[in-house]
Amino acid sequence: MHQVIVNKTKKVNNVNLNSTLLNVFFDTKKIILANEELDLPNISKTYMLADIKKMNSLLVEFENNPELNSILIYDKDFEKLLDKFQKEFRTIKAGGGFVFNQNDELLVIFRRGKWDLPKGKSEKRETMQQTALREVEEETGINNLEITRSLPCTCHYFLDKGKRKLKISYWYEMLHHGDLTPTPQTEEEIMEARWIMKSEIPMVLNNTFESLKDLLHHYLPS
Repeated sequence: MHQVIVNKTKKVNNVNLNSTLLNVFFDTKKIILANEELDLPNISKTYMLADIKKMNSLLVEFENNPELNSILIYDKDFEKLLDKFQKEFRTIKAGGGFVFNQNDELLVIFRRGKWDLPKGKSEKRETMQQTALREVEEETGINNLEITRSLPCTCHYFLDKGKRKLKISYWYEMLHHGDLTPTPQTEEEIMEARWIMKSEIPMVLNNTFESLKDLLHHYLPS
């Protein structure tokens, strides 16, 4: 049995937002969408939305220019910016969990050569909370979960047969009531599923996806 206790967040164009800034990753590169021009470190180039004639052309340049590792696109109308940006993609929604047990250990999986957290695509007529709970149980065998709060979503995109796909992952912090040992879902190429202490999070950070790193940093022991 699962329990759901979450805080509501603002929704804009299918993206849960706690602020008017969004990081979108492409492999190890990053696009920052914001409602104002920001003085951020390591920005390769800054664009005002009104100056962009074709968003597709900008994305092609970003994807193929090795000097553009991180770019900023801004407009005071953040909803308008998100709308124009998302029109260049087919959007896929997924849900997943930052799952802790009663020993304050974090549930992680090892899939396709990287450490990850359990997550997966939403199915028809599912809420994102239901998706996250189902995917955690399917990928790790861990049930009896309680969602304690919603976390910021993460976004990344990839090319599939020349088409851009934007994956928006909705994350929830969860508590496992019990002492189950994780079982990896090998048919989904998950080679390992286990609980780790917070002191082991740096190991995960050394070999995980860029989109997860900011969230994981919040759980590092002080």
